[in-house]
Amino acid sequence: MERKNLIYTFILWVALGIPTFVLSVVVASRKTVVIAETAPNSISETAAEELEKHDMRLSTDPNMDNEIYIPLFKGVKAENVTIENHYFEKTILIYVKGMNGESMEEKRITGDLSGISDAYYKVTDEALIYTLYTGDVFEVETSLEDDRMLLRYGAPHDMFDFVLVCAGDGEVAANVEKKLLAISKDESIRIYCPDADGENATDDRILELINGTGADAFVDIRTLADPDTGKYGMVGFYNESFFIPYFSNVDLADAVTRNVAVECSNRALNLNAAEEGDILKKVEIPAAGIGVGFLSNSDEAELLQQDAYLEKIAVGIYKGILEMKDGRK
Repeated sequence: MERKNLIYTFILWVALGIPTFVLSVVVASRKTVVIAETAPNSISETAAEELEKHDMRLSTDPNMDNEIYIPLFKGVKAENVTIENHYFEKTILIYVKGMNGESMEEKRITGDLSGISDAYYKVTDEALIYTLYTGDVFEVETSLEDDRMLLRYGAPHDMFDFVLVCAGDGEVAANVEKKLLAISKDESIRIYCPDADGENATDDRILELINGTGADAFVDIRTLADPDTGKYGMVGFYNESFFIPYFSNVDLADAVTRNVAVECSNRALNLNAAEEGDILKKVEIPAAGIGVGFLSNSDEAELLQQDAYLEKIAVGIYKGILEMKDGRK
């Protein structure tokens, strides 16, 4: 009897163990590794204009939807791959360290090409760089599968519930934007900060970005000046001609200004209607300007140079945006 039980146990172990082993091998061979996206312009110097461009062969796969496969070399690791999304130029750069141009004539990008208008590659001494032209602002998710990369793309609102564009003039705005991106933990929110990415965008390009991303809100970061050098505090700005029921410009300006003042232990002075020529007058979504302090006031000017204070400003802006996001429900 005991021998029979041992035989049955062995048979059962074989019956269950072999399929499990095969499945584990298959899964291991199909293992995917997510690749993090970097900020624009971190590898652009490598993709110098003088490098020769080579057209990339493209093939449509009707079974794929908003996905493409990018050929890589065998055994590539995630740390060998860097990705930049240049949303102003509507291009995606993929930098693959250690990959050369050999046999590239036989390789091709395959998948749903409806979002890709063109593609080429360049070869440097240490890497191969793909450039994909999207024609629209897309968000991407990427992962490694064997010797290729799966890239999923879609409009910002296909991947995020709430989209914010935040911009401004000068070093203070750029530093606040960097901190805003660092503290943003809500994965349902996508924040575009062109100054943090070193874009130095004009008003026209910011408006193009707002429209291209289908942004839900816009925040313009400003520093102030006044003949009265003793004047200090936060000032909000809004477009008085814009109104929607759930969260208008004045509501957003109030939420951002109030939260920034509280976080900074400063005072909110007032909310001002934007003047003609102000970018807020050109935006047709909830938009606010936030004056984060007076450079004409020596004490505030010094505070605006301190990382800890700039982080408080970023936290206040973020909390104001969360108020708007929650207020829309």
